[in-house]
Amino acid sequence: MRLLIDCHFFDYPTPQGINTYIKGLYSSLIPAAKDIEFYLAANDIDNLKSIFGEHKNVVYIKIPHKGSLSRLLKIFPSIIKKYSIDLAHFQYVSPFIKTCKTIITLHDILFEDFPEYFPLSYRVSKGLLFKYAAKRADILLTVSAYSQKQIAMHYKLTPENIFITPNAITDRFSKISRSDAKKFVSQKYGIDKYILYVSRMEPRKDQFGLLKAFVESGVYKDGVSLMIVGEKTIKDKRIENYCSGLNELVKSKILFLNGVKDTELAFLYRGASLFVYPSKAEGFGIPPLESAVSEIPTICNNKTAMEDFDFFGDKLVDTSDTSSLANLIRQTIDEPFDSQELHNIKEEILRRYNWDNIALGLYEILKNYNSISNTIHK
Repeated sequence: MRLLIDCHFFDYPTPQGINTYIKGLYSSLIPAAKDIEFYLAANDIDNLKSIFGEHKNVVYIKIPHKGSLSRLLKIFPSIIKKYSIDLAHFQYVSPFIKTCKTIITLHDILFEDFPEYFPLSYRVSKGLLFKYAAKRADILLTVSAYSQKQIAMHYKLTPENIFITPNAITDRFSKISRSDAKKFVSQKYGIDKYILYVSRMEPRKDQFGLLKAFVESGVYKDGVSLMIVGEKTIKDKRIENYCSGLNELVKSKILFLNGVKDTELAFLYRGASLFVYPSKAEGFGIPPLESAVSEIPTICNNKTAMEDFDFFGDKLVDTSDTSSLANLIRQTIDEPFDSQELHNIKEEILRRYNWDNIALGLYEILKNYNSISNTIHK
């Protein structure tokens, strides 16, 4: 089998969740699936080689740095024909003219359930493209049971025909001691105790609700800061208006950071006293899992895909009630760390969301599909 993977996302300067998904999935699958020839396509193939390495069953294909229409209409159909590709893996959308079998990973369709958080133009264009790609896919993947259910409902598909290949979490935190992390944060930001939030800035992530709960909790009076890390992708005017009305003491305890490198982020996780993730809508939800794997107490919303995170126990809650969230923040900050409990949560996450296991699951799907296809074509 010749399998083409669209890797153009690695050409973008700012990493996306899709990068993590493709990197994790195929870094594990390529060494395990010796009977598959992998064709990885992007503009910067040197970057791809540094990520996936050199393998006998991998071919790197350089593609022009063009827009999505050019890739879908011309570039990928041409590659598929030139290399006699059997199966091609795309994220969200696929070429309009189908020249080979396709795998589509549709990570989420949150705009269908939460239209208030997405512009009309986005909802209309993505709704048409995603549905078109999903219905034509030979293998349709998604990353959570929630997304599987919603895709099936909105696009009138059979849930059992939508396979779940979730994101996974790696332990990149244990090599950093908590004392070294706290020292790093103290020296760079002048902060000794802080609550951390990580994800891009947009209204559905509910940083606004977190700000209100932080202020209401009163923990800032005890020297606890709130650190919000993420790129500003969709402006939330409520945050500016709210912060402008705060007194100077509270303002001094709130930091907004963007452009934070991944290596620094690991230190921010490990040095935190608490991580809070009040996002209202997620197709999966990586940040609270990363905080838990860094063995930090984590409060997480229990909505959408995050309802699967039962290992958080009584800290998996409805975060929309500001007063309840404020009380839980205060309670968790005041409690000493239960190291064994945090370690147990970490181990459960690493067991459940493991790239090697997820890749082997995809390998079985591919082998079953290949055997069915061969039978049909005999």
